[in-house]
Amino acid sequence: MGLSREEFTDKYRTREIDRSDPIRTLLNSLTLESVREAAYNLAPTRKVKIRSHASSYEDLLQVKRSTEDIVQALLDVEAQTPFKHALIARANEPSSILQFGAKLRDTCSAGGFDFLVRHFKRIGDFSYVTLEHTVMVKEWVEGESSDTRKLEQYETRHPVVVRLCMSTGLLLISYPGFTQGTGTKRTSMISYGDLLAAAVKVLSSLGLNTHALPIRESLKVLLAGANRRVHSVRADIEKVDVGRFDLSSLKQDRTVEESLADLILPHLKGVTTREELIDSAKRAINSAESNLLILYWVEESVLTRLKFWDIGCEMLFTWHGERASYRAIDSLLLMLHETQGKIAAVSNQEHESALTWLAAQQASQILRPADLAERLQISAADARKELVYAVKAGLLVPVFRLATNQAVEGSLNDWTDDPGELRRTWMLDDGGEVDGANPANIDVAFRRVAAGGLQ
Repeated sequence: MGLSREEFTDKYRTREIDRSDPIRTLLNSLTLESVREAAYNLAPTRKVKIRSHASSYEDLLQVKRSTEDIVQALLDVEAQTPFKHALIARANEPSSILQFGAKLRDTCSAGGFDFLVRHFKRIGDFSYVTLEHTVMVKEWVEGESSDTRKLEQYETRHPVVVRLCMSTGLLLISYPGFTQGTGTKRTSMISYGDLLAAAVKVLSSLGLNTHALPIRESLKVLLAGANRRVHSVRADIEKVDVGRFDLSSLKQDRTVEESLADLILPHLKGVTTREELIDSAKRAINSAESNLLILYWVEESVLTRLKFWDIGCEMLFTWHGERASYRAIDSLLLMLHETQGKIAAVSNQEHESALTWLAAQQASQILRPADLAERLQISAADARKELVYAVKAGLLVPVFRLATNQAVEGSLNDWTDDPGELRRTWMLDDGGEVDGANPANIDVAFRRVAAGGLQ
């Protein structure tokens, strides 16, 4: 059965194009929160109240600004609010985007798509460009009687926001996604892959060339073992001459490797421990080719679904109890970018990178700066820097103990991740004492994160 006319209108109300009014078209694209933000930016002292989406058009006119000013404010807010889809890439020459201001209102075509260069803005270290294209929605609705159907259609506005960090060259091509309705033939359906490929070609034609960021290589290091910063909750992988596997965890605080280990372990005979099985599963999954990954980023409280295409990695962001923000996206992208930089820095040398070596260490292994310095023939200062970065990347945790080889009364003097436990005076077996509150009396090392240590 088709939709009623009321259901059809409500279902596809957002992003509908009103050819007679650019403000109403943009209001159809934005959330009520975004409209309120735009109103405040236009008139911060007037305290204009945006009561509801239905009244937002009339309410917004109370700012007493021109149509052009209102449209610009709405576009500014839209560009600075991340959409759920984003292609991750890197610009060859970031400064090339600065010429886009002269391209406003130009229409550029590629791959069957026509993009209107609608908006450009530079804010601090970031430049924003909004490209618009039109998507036709077709839906079967009820006719004059309940047993008849009629095909109705109309156009929707689909924005594609390009956000470029000028200092790093990191580029996001962000978009909300769209539906074309049940009345659209399968052969006429638009794929997101084709859309992004066309957007990349348009950017290139305008002078901004990009290349794929090797995120897969960064993730192979970060996910080589347990990680407090990020872990996989779903992995669609395949290996030549072995097969294709789609593995999922039921909870975001459990990795697919832990779930796989808990499935297999009860049926194994021998002395294999859960930790050993998790470690083996992680290394096996990491060595396979990833078709799709879903990762949970602990600090940002966000899930990302990753698909790997020739033009870059496409991410789908799912926010959990947090408002969608570029701050969180920047945080995880910077981690991937810095990790790739550390890997690439030694790619043409005979030895492996410090991060790759640290990621390969056994769970719970204690590592000192001297261990890393000796292994890679680097200075102690450089070794400490690499270890500190590995903590930031979620591979290691710092651990502490009293700097003495003597027996300590009431303590085994094991490594602890809480230095507060040591901040008191300790008696030694020779009658001496150690002040645990004095940093000079504390040894510092690093422990490789173990499975289950993800919180």
